[in-house]
Amino acid sequence: MKYGVIDVGSNSVRLMLSNGTEVFYKEVITTRLAEGMGSQAILQTEAVDRSAEAVSFFAKKAVKDGADKVMVFATAAVRRAVNSRVFTDKVKESCGLEVDVVSGEKEAFLGVKGALGNKDGVVIDVGGASTEITVVKSGEIVYSKSIYVGAVSLYDTVQNDLSKAEIVLNDKLNEFGDIPFDNNLSALSIGGTATSLSAIDNCVYPYDRNVVHLSLLKTERLYNLRNKLFAMTEEQRENIKEIQKGRGKIIACGCAILHAIAVMLNLCEIIVSESDNLEGYLALYTENL
Repeated sequence: MKYGVIDVGSNSVRLMLSNGTEVFYKEVITTRLAEGMGSQAILQTEAVDRSAEAVSFFAKKAVKDGADKVMVFATAAVRRAVNSRVFTDKVKESCGLEVDVVSGEKEAFLGVKGALGNKDGVVIDVGGASTEITVVKSGEIVYSKSIYVGAVSLYDTVQNDLSKAEIVLNDKLNEFGDIPFDNNLSALSIGGTATSLSAIDNCVYPYDRNVVHLSLLKTERLYNLRNKLFAMTEEQRENIKEIQKGRGKIIACGCAILHAIAVMLNLCEIIVSESDNLEGYLALYTENL
């Protein structure tokens, strides 16, 4: 049996086609759903239309490619929006799918399930509107928290100002509180920020998930990448061939978040995982059948 799983993130919509053990492919469309939400947390009409259209396109593609069941879930942007029904109703109208709007805790759990399986470790998920850190020890989640700062929302706040980004992150990351992390645990990062930075760091073009998966991002290298990306214009970042079109605008802010977390946890390096909440969502679904 084949499954199509669609993840509606704050910056992009992604599709995974899988049978539960093998991933046949993953595809992504940048729709910037969280763009312009602001402090009032209102989804903008154009962003809603772009994202709903991408969901409908992927739903049809999954069925065409043999999916027996198609599922769609949404994370921080839809979860936080005061007008989230505008988006979920639009998706229902366009392709008949009910959107599962997951909580921050469930989003973190899905990432852990996809990246770690049954292993211990720390999972860092830098999204578009939120960032999650989850710690697993002895097979149990001992810490999990989601905060509302992501690559898109940070960009909306600071634009291309690194000094402002540092000030915002120094404040926002305090919301994580005391994280029960020790150096015996591996730290993995999932999501488009981490995979894009790995592609840049390793000159992976065209993109190859097999090269990116389990690659290492050194904290020192993240610092250098952060400074380099902020020093570039948005046009220059958009022309970085190793990353997906549309991500150049926010990649510097995503890098700033990941670097700040690495420093906060006193990490020398972070492992990049291509397996993430898409795999986690499907695993949870099939376990409950």
